[in-house]
Amino acid sequence: KKKTRYHFILAQLNQQHQNYNKAISYYDKVIKVNPKYEMVFNSKINKAQCFQENSEYSKKVEEELLKMTKDEKNKEYLDQIYYVIAKMNLSQKDTVSAINNFTLSTEKSKYNDDQKSKSFLDLGRIFYLKSNYLSASEFYDSTITFMDSNHKEYNQVKEKQVLLAELAMYLNTITLEDSLQRLAKMSEAELNKTINEIIIAEQKKELEKQELARQKSQHMFENNRYGERENNFGQKTSGGKWYFYNPATLSFGHSEFIKKWGKRKNEDNWRRSDKKISIEMERDSTTLNQENVENESITNKKDPKYYKDRVPLTKEKLEESNLNIIEAYFQASLIYKDYLNENKKAINMLSSIIKKYPKNKSHCPIAHYNLYKMYFENNKPKKAEECKKMLLKNFPESKYSKLLYQPDYLTNIEQKR
Repeated sequence: KKKTRYHFILAQLNQQHQNYNKAISYYDKVIKVNPKYEMVFNSKINKAQCFQENSEYSKKVEEELLKMTKDEKNKEYLDQIYYVIAKMNLSQKDTVSAINNFTLSTEKSKYNDDQKSKSFLDLGRIFYLKSNYLSASEFYDSTITFMDSNHKEYNQVKEKQVLLAELAMYLNTITLEDSLQRLAKMSEAELNKTINEIIIAEQKKELEKQELARQKSQHMFENNRYGERENNFGQKTSGGKWYFYNPATLSFGHSEFIKKWGKRKNEDNWRRSDKKISIEMERDSTTLNQENVENESITNKKDPKYYKDRVPLTKEKLEESNLNIIEAYFQASLIYKDYLNENKKAINMLSSIIKKYPKNKSHCPIAHYNLYKMYFENNKPKKAEECKKMLLKNFPESKYSKLLYQPDYLTNIEQKR
């Protein structure tokens, strides 16, 4: 037993130092002795990881791992097996298979929070690298749900999760308000039909939530360590333009984000790295106790009035909806440029403000100004000059225009203060 344990430790040490052949040799010695199954299993899993860099054997190793998934003894270890397979897929640049197997890992993981967080984190990283930030946001949310707060990567992951959550809020706001405005253009019959379809989707979502709660209760009964966490997995962003059939945004809660979060000032300074990004998880309004039926309809997602009240049918509501969209475009542009190094996406956000709301005096001037600075900093003088001319022509009295033709404008403002 001591010798087997000694071989296992030597295998791990060699694996850590990337001496894979030696590590494999020691793992084989452990497996040959056939000690307790947990050590055999870990030896097989670790051995498979040693083959990740060796494409000659990877197919054979993957077949052995898939064979392990059929073994009843590995029922509790399926999450780890699929995770290793997914890692192998990544090393072979097979991202589609990696996503499928990481997903299987999260689904098979019942009580192993550490493994669950690892699988979600890898999924988040895949979508982050693909610049699919909405999907990445959901996987980072799930990672933080299951990751131990003492984990060495926790703070770094948490920081990214908060950033992506804020970006997702703004992008979802744009999609939501756009969908609400589309509803406003429908006939009453079309509107009622669409709202009924939304309610059916909401009812389906609630049934799925109840089933998830039932499964959790069962798992808690079997193993109290699972706790009362809520698994947010399963609501992948569809990426569609229609808000209400997008499971990731069906909560319908972002319509009031301006009221909830407040409006940030349109700052002269293009960078805002000194600001802390904060995000607050919105409570599920359906769980609140209502004092009467009238108030209940405000938060009851199965009541048509809940949706009709949010449709911008009046001039005032439409203006408010447009302001929400404009602000969301602007804030998203800041995150894209200053935190994600996505200048192209930032330019698209700012250009959308100018194209869709050319007469807006609160955001168009700074949108022109920020575009001017971005083009200038990226050695695109012609584009920068176009933005400058548009700003001076359309908003000559704006402080952003004055910043361009009065170099001492900010200094004079400070002196007057």
